[in-house]
Amino acid sequence: MAIKSQPVRQSRTRNTTAARRRAPASTPQRAQATNGRRAAPSRAGDRLDSGLHKALSGGEPRPARGENVEQLRSGLKENYAEPAAQTPPPPATHDQVPPTTPAQAEAAEHRRGAGGERAMGTSPPAQAEPEDAEHRRKLEETARTSEIPATRAKLEELRTQQGLDKPLDGSGRSIAYIENTNETDHEQMIRDRLGSSDLYGGLTPGAKLHHGRYEGLEDSYLNPSSWMDDKPETLNHSVDLMSSELQRRVSGKLEGIASGRDTYDAVNISQGFSRAQLYDAHGDLLGRKRGDGYEFPGLREHVYGPGADKLSERERREKLAHYVDGRVDRDGSPYRRETERYRALTGRLWDQGTPVVATTANDQQLVRPGYPAGSGMNFLADGKVIRVGAVSNGGTPGRYGDDKVTDFSSQGAPGGILPTLAAEGGTMRIGDLVTVGGTSAAAPLVASTIALMRQVNPNLTSDQIHSILTRTAVDTSAPSYAEGAGVLNPAAAVERALRP
Repeated sequence: MAIKSQPVRQSRTRNTTAARRRAPASTPQRAQATNGRRAAPSRAGDRLDSGLHKALSGGEPRPARGENVEQLRSGLKENYAEPAAQTPPPPATHDQVPPTTPAQAEAAEHRRGAGGERAMGTSPPAQAEPEDAEHRRKLEETARTSEIPATRAKLEELRTQQGLDKPLDGSGRSIAYIENTNETDHEQMIRDRLGSSDLYGGLTPGAKLHHGRYEGLEDSYLNPSSWMDDKPETLNHSVDLMSSELQRRVSGKLEGIASGRDTYDAVNISQGFSRAQLYDAHGDLLGRKRGDGYEFPGLREHVYGPGADKLSERERREKLAHYVDGRVDRDGSPYRRETERYRALTGRLWDQGTPVVATTANDQQLVRPGYPAGSGMNFLADGKVIRVGAVSNGGTPGRYGDDKVTDFSSQGAPGGILPTLAAEGGTMRIGDLVTVGGTSAAAPLVASTIALMRQVNPNLTSDQIHSILTRTAVDTSAPSYAEGAGVLNPAAAVERALRP
């Protein structure tokens, strides 16, 4: 999750929705042709509303995969087709038939300026529509810079070398992912990375994806200024509740997976936030003024002490972090109880052969000056999980040795919780629909790689999967507390899985 000086939100991704392709410009003929027809399909919106995935708690079955790009294009052409051609009148020049609309007049003037008029009824040379050219350009850019097309090419090469008769696409495997309902773009990004992208198939287009929804935490709940009393115990309690509520909801989904009849090769969690982000949120809260005074003067003085106005911002955050931390992670607190439950569930799933893949955080460092050790770690990375940081490939997909750890990917503390490995999570484009970035974008690549490994060797244990992922990761010379064992190498991991 990214935190600004605003109420805490849960999203682990930093994404922005790009403009969708527009339908071809309307003309009177096209308006007549499309009268009564359905609108052209929306490639992103229809996928979001089509119920691609069955919720972990039940629901409608997963329908067939969506149309591919060529089908979408042909659908556009069909929906915006011109009327059936009528017998054309005898050719006439513009001198004989004057333009009847401003657009025709402008076109005629343009042709005259270009050095001659073209007879009416004579078709001009075929040219690509501007939006089609832009679409192709973006797809080509995706193929050049995204890790997924490059990885799938390597997987196809591996399949040929090993004499495998089926594509390495995750067929027959299942991946669960847990998501709230706040951001549809975030959900779509995870789907596309795991495998449901219609543009180039994702990393595991053959795998079944199961989406476990839960109602997202509201901003009003996460920033309790509207109901918060001017008492120290209220501050402790609010941070305690905020940090434990997300764990409680995710743990409920994990409980259902661990106790259910269905089995999954991995559970991807691209959610969460850190205690450090909660400290930042409350630092903003305690610094908020109303009129000539501070909003919570008693609480402010209790935490910061006399002379708080003379403290630097860093000093205030240090005091707040140390004040709150020992009261949140204490015996009997909601945070401690939910953390212990979450750890037990991730261990149970691990032993059942379903490793949990979680993001580290987008908080840059898990240890900041003045913050208690580990306070920057995603709550949901605390347990028996595969923790994934983010790197940027610098526009050279498939060349892992020159990848760089992003400036937002959380880092670990020596002797404490560390990332397991890193995967591409710098800003990238999913086709021409959306640009994404963050550890949320990196974790699904690891979950997909696990499904690919299980496709070639269904008997792999969680320990073997962990070992293969870390042994085949590419070292970029970054410290282990930043990238763990190195950068994910899916093709190498799948090859090692053939003979673990």
